[in-house]
Amino acid sequence: MKFIKILTVAAVAVGLFVVTAAAQQITNFNFDSVPLGNTPPTTAPLVDTYPQQNVYAIDGFPDTGPYAGTVTVQDVGGMNHAAVMTTTQGGTGSQYMDTQFLAAAPFFDISFDLNVLDVPTNGLPQNTGPLGGAPDGQAFVLQAFGLDTQRVFRFAASPTSATGGNFGFRLPGASGDLTTFGTYIEGQTYHLEFQIDFTTGTADILVDNALALNDAPLVNPGAGFSELFIFQNGVEGLTNSVAIDNIVTTAVPEPATWFGAAMASVMLGTFRLRSARRRAS
Repeated sequence: MKFIKILTVAAVAVGLFVVTAAAQQITNFNFDSVPLGNTPPTTAPLVDTYPQQNVYAIDGFPDTGPYAGTVTVQDVGGMNHAAVMTTTQGGTGSQYMDTQFLAAAPFFDISFDLNVLDVPTNGLPQNTGPLGGAPDGQAFVLQAFGLDTQRVFRFAASPTSATGGNFGFRLPGASGDLTTFGTYIEGQTYHLEFQIDFTTGTADILVDNALALNDAPLVNPGAGFSELFIFQNGVEGLTNSVAIDNIVTTAVPEPATWFGAAMASVMLGTFRLRSARRRAS
């Protein structure tokens, strides 16, 4: 796939997400305006102004409640004003940051900076079976969902030792296995980028601006995105701490696609997503 990134901001007219042959930035979560030590603000109920600068919700699904994780803005690992997600509770989706938007285009670019600070070595959920393929479990996950609420892709960070692990991308099919496209070292910051081509149903994945996986098949190709669901899996009593920053989603349409994108935005008033717990599965 040859993905051409266009960095021009498109027009926004009469409250609709209208794009011509330029790009529209959908999200830009950088937490720069949040004082250090504070929790990022959330926007629930949904705000349909682009680019979104605040996440929709912060919460969690611990095995034993109540939810008691923290998300605080910190300078860490060379990252300025990153969101540090920390939990010691067990469960699938023990802590999450959710986003909600609706955008249609044939091409998207999704990028973020990630530092896996300290995660359990083993015992994490989602290690075998559907969504498995990570023997020691998945410590951190970013999932992107389509306009039809189906999962488009899943990125996961999975430990392989006390000091590092693998970056993985979910393959299509019932098994939901992960294919490894890179490795991480705890405490080191990485820039990850997913160049999505809905016309071919594939993605190119870059790590630190170098191509790591070419033409990876999407789980459920569609025509756009409705949200990014960012979560941690936990082991009771063990620390899972991950820093994320600069979460940027850009829609890159072709000429004459503005009408479909605008109609997708109109749907915001009636669009209803499934429960957040299901998104962590």
